[in-house]
Amino acid sequence: MGLLEKASAFARARSLLHRSLELLSEETAAASAPPLHAARTAPAGPAEPPVFDVPVFRIRVENPAMAEEPPAPPAADPSSFAKELAGTVASLETTIDLPSRLFGLLKDRFGITKGALLLHDTERQVFAPWAATGYDQATLRRMRIPPDDAALAAVTGGSSTAIGQSGALPGFRRYFSSREAGSLPDSITLSGFGDRDHQLGLLVITEASPGPWRPASAPFHAMMNDVAAAALPALHRLRNEILRPVRPGPVSPKEAREDLTRFLAAHVRGTQPFTVFTLSLERCRKRVISGNPWYDPFRLEEDLRGVVSAFTADLGRAVHLGRLRFLVAVRDLSAADVDLFAHQLASMLGSLFHAAGFEPADAEIGTASTFPDGIEATPEAAAELLASLAAS
Repeated sequence: MGLLEKASAFARARSLLHRSLELLSEETAAASAPPLHAARTAPAGPAEPPVFDVPVFRIRVENPAMAEEPPAPPAADPSSFAKELAGTVASLETTIDLPSRLFGLLKDRFGITKGALLLHDTERQVFAPWAATGYDQATLRRMRIPPDDAALAAVTGGSSTAIGQSGALPGFRRYFSSREAGSLPDSITLSGFGDRDHQLGLLVITEASPGPWRPASAPFHAMMNDVAAAALPALHRLRNEILRPVRPGPVSPKEAREDLTRFLAAHVRGTQPFTVFTLSLERCRKRVISGNPWYDPFRLEEDLRGVVSAFTADLGRAVHLGRLRFLVAVRDLSAADVDLFAHQLASMLGSLFHAAGFEPADAEIGTASTFPDGIEATPEAAAELLASLAAS
């Protein structure tokens, strides 16, 4: 119920109450009055006060459509806005979720309702979404832009521009789903993040709310040039120090178990045995998404897989079973101390993701077993153990 309906109902309720009390007052007065013939002989006297004295409630209901809107706040000075935005971008902490936080900042400042921030995927040699809003999943899967695409040539060196029907836009449509491609405007905005030697990222904007810094306008392009320059050092560090390519993992749960079986079967007799257990990072994924709802789900899963792989590389091996579930084999760790593994992993995730506040319980660990446990380290024994753990 809207405000107008609530106010009208309130007014009707008050009027009915007032009328009911009036009728009750009249009935009470009639019941207590003397008979008619007695009233003729009664001496004249002062009038009796009413039994109930109920004030009349007057409620003035205004039509919201007729109400005067408050004046819009004056537009900020472009130079001040650009300086403040570039300073905020330059101060962003370089963590794995930097691209999604950078995109979230730009989304809020420019009112982006449909857009994506793409970074260069060094493993697949394409520019792929790291963060996005407003697009369907089919678009996010198709938006894999090779470095030689004609649209990228327009934003080489970190420039910002608009592409239209007479330029690269017709060919650019193939990176969107059929539904999204059919609703694209006549001109979309592209802003590059890079220098003359390296193109690191691309901001794609196809729809934005009206505002003083409308994408595709000259002030917006000038500001995005400053933003790209401010973000470049952090993006360079992210690529060179954090998002390094890792060894590609098995592509199916069956292949993952086979990979870990071979690893365990190569165990050298007499050395420290492995503690093997299942690990789920689904809670970690939810915690990251709660703070970065525009983080691309595919990219987040790859980032978390990379963290687990790197974390266990010196201790053993972790293989991915799908849906952020892993089989982990760790040396020099007793089955009774797997909580220590979860605590250290949560601490590492907290340092790699910005202010996510991970708890050890976010790294959910299943039943732990020791291999080899008084038996010979054979492929058959390893396969049997891993199959039972994966099914648990």
